Amino acid sequence: MNLLRHLIACFSLWLTATGAFAAEITAGPEVEVKGTTAVVRWTTDVTCGTVLKYGTNPNNLNHREEGALGQKHEVLLNGLTDGQTYFFTAGTSKKALKNGQFTVGKPAKADPVPRAAPKPAPPPAEKAAPEPAKPAPREAPPAKATWGDLSSLRDHFNRHGRDFGSTSPEHYARQAWEFLQRAMEEGLPAKVDEDGVIRVYEAKTKSFAAYNRDGTTKTFFKPQRPDYFRDQPGKIIRLKRPDPAQN
Repeated sequence: MNLLRHLIACFSLWLTATGAFAAEITAGPEVEVKGTTAVVRWTTDVTCGTVLKYGTNPNNLNHREEGALGQKHEVLLNGLTDGQTYFFTAGTSKKALKNGQFTVGKPAKADPVPRAAPKPAPPPAEKAAPEPAKPAPREAPPAKATWGDLSSLRDHFNRHGRDFGSTSPEHYARQAWEFLQRAMEEGLPAKVDEDGVIRVYEAKTKSFAAYNRDGTTKTFFKPQRPDYFRDQPGKIIRLKRPDPAQN
């Protein structure tokens, strides 16, 4: 069980370590200020680390806070100064993705002229709850970044490309990469063996793929036998992107 957890953790960390899967912010950053604390939240299109650098000088962000690995990021800032404006950059340990600023509290203003009590505003009309924002689809990295052994790509395309209507080896490699992304989004059944090889199967489309320990593709095809996935080595897992709220 410890080996299985280690392999899954290594697979998740690979998604952030490879340059081909560079993160982009799709929502936020949003800042919620309460008293002298603030919470900064943002969402990225892929799983990555959480790093926020901040300070009172935009040219000298001398404070740093880190959060959990995931797509939804949250950082808590304590001990802030009331009335002070803070500048920050939200991103990963390797790259700042977006800048922002916020002010803690607001100075009180005197109002010597008495005013009549305002009339209560009419209740707002009910509005349908907005649908949650969906990350924009990312363009697949080139085959040299997603296919494990490039010398075998042409052979796999010749033998299995017709299964998916692939028009070229590059197109075939991209389809295999997109299958892995969908497997993580939808939690398709998967197995991981002692060597860290991850195998994924979708019964609806009868599609099967195997990926190396580093996440690159070994093969992608439609097996002839319906019990092919069942006979593969490894333990059953569910590929899902890590949720920082569960850490």
